[in-house]
Formats: sequence, structure tokens, C-alpha cells
Amino acid sequence: MRISYGRVMLMRDLHVSQLFAQLRGAAGCRGERWAATVGIGASRCSERSRGRRTRQAAELAPAKVADLTRDPKLREQLAMELARGAARRRSYWSS
Repeated sequence: MRISYGRVMLMRDLHVSQLFAQLRGAAGCRGERWAATVGIGASRCSERSRGRRTRQAAELAPAKVADLTRDPKLREQLAMELARGAARRRSYWSS
């Protein structure tokens, strides 16, 4: 039986989406915990400082999820989820 390249890519994409569904909670939780630890959303920070910390969080996010996967596409998705978790924590402190 011969499997076409397109079918292999489809199977790979399905596998990545399943892994993302399993790992997104861990990435989001790490983001919230990380934001709380470094004070990304602390009310004593100025708005400018808070924005700078949020950008730094987005830049550092891939390293925070590197241990979860070796797949670059999945790592990127998990890094975005981690940044969303940090933003949720930030918005909690802002309100």
C-alpha cells in the first residue's frame, strides 16, 4: 500500500492538533504562574512598563515550553498559549 505525501502531512497535522489539545492547559498554567512570579500584571507597574514586560514574555515564551515538545509548529502554538495565559493573569490584576 502506498501512502501519498498529502495523507502523511494530514496525519501529522492531526497528531499535532491532538497534542496541542493535551498540552495547552499546561502551557496556559505556566504562563499564568510565570506572570504572577515576575509581576507582569502587578498594579504598581506603569502601563508602559507592563507593555514592555508583556513583549518580553512573548519573546521568552518558546523557551518556557521547550521541554513539552520538539516539534517546532507545536512549540510555536504552545508558546502563544503561554503568552495568552500570561495575558489572562495581567488582565486579572488590571481589573
